[in-house]
Amino acid sequence: KLSVFTMGAALAMGASIAFAGDYEVKDPAAFAKAFAPATVTLDQALKAASAQGTPISAKYELEHGALQLSVYVMKTANQFSEVIVDFKTGAVAKSETITDKGDLDDAAGQAKTVAAAKLSLADATAKAIAENPGYKVISLSPEMRGPNPWAEIFVIKDADVKKTAVKLN
Repeated sequence: KLSVFTMGAALAMGASIAFAGDYEVKDPAAFAKAFAPATVTLDQALKAASAQGTPISAKYELEHGALQLSVYVMKTANQFSEVIVDFKTGAVAKSETITDKGDLDDAAGQAKTVAAAKLSLADATAKAIAENPGYKVISLSPEMRGPNPWAEIFVIKDADVKKTAVKLN
């Protein structure tokens, strides 16, 4: 079952919207404007990044004011990389080993969740899109909720950002 939570009231008040982990859309209108030229879906980014390792999360983000499409991948049981995918072509632009302790902890938790999941991340994004017609996925972050693996997914349509959770088992 897909649970949907709209963050419309906070958006209407112009508030910064922070999500689980470190995902945040500070200015939905500015984010929507930066996101407009993006043609690569998160599902396509997961596939492109899979050549670098097992994808464990993905997100669009504004990095120093510029749109970036980032995918975390697991290379080995304890080695992770951040793969930057060109959001217009879908090609891998660069890959860097994750060394920050906080990012490594996040990646290890995401990898554990993906390993416990029965539903793929691509299937979770498809389910989120099916439940939110006209929206596009901008963030996908797996997390354990008790004994169950979930994907926390954020979608956008114009400047409307919604938080969605998809159970992965």
